[in-house]
Amino acid sequence: MPIDINAVVDRFLLLGHDAGHPLTHIEVQKLLFFLEGWHLAIAGDRLFDEDFQAWANGPVIETIHDRMLRYSAHSIPRSEIKSLDFTVLGSLSLDLISRVFKTYRQYDPGALIGFTHLPGTPWAQVRNAQGIAKGAASAAIIPKTCMKEWFSDVLHAALEPANDDLIEANPEDYADWAETYNAAE
Repeated sequence: MPIDINAVVDRFLLLGHDAGHPLTHIEVQKLLFFLEGWHLAIAGDRLFDEDFQAWANGPVIETIHDRMLRYSAHSIPRSEIKSLDFTVLGSLSLDLISRVFKTYRQYDPGALIGFTHLPGTPWAQVRNAQGIAKGAASAAIIPKTCMKEWFSDVLHAALEPANDDLIEANPEDYADWAETYNAAE
């Protein structure tokens, strides 16, 4: 069952403040996009009902944009957190929110925008399919099915072995390395 997106936003904001890195509006939007994408790929279903639109600077949820608009590019203050009751999110969602935050918090807003603009991303697919020019305004919806497929493909590619030879190696193929490693201990 989808959850209230405002609880997710509040959790991201709290994590940002607790880490000493209050988030900007752009960071919140991109974290929401990555969270929903990974949730679709891992859990197989949407986390929240709201749809992303393929705006010029990447995926945006309009209701969250409206909530955060007054902060522009500035950090969102702790006072914007409406609730600290995150029990509605459930343990899987809380864990995934934390993992997404830890993974992406190191990147500045420009890098996060860049990640969503990479060729083949759901944002790029929608804008290309509809012929939306670079930098042009758009309210085109990014389908959850498109997000699920792209993030699932990324996940599966990451889980595939990088080198089949390694899997087919015999113990004799790496025995010298193992002996050298053991001798160094």
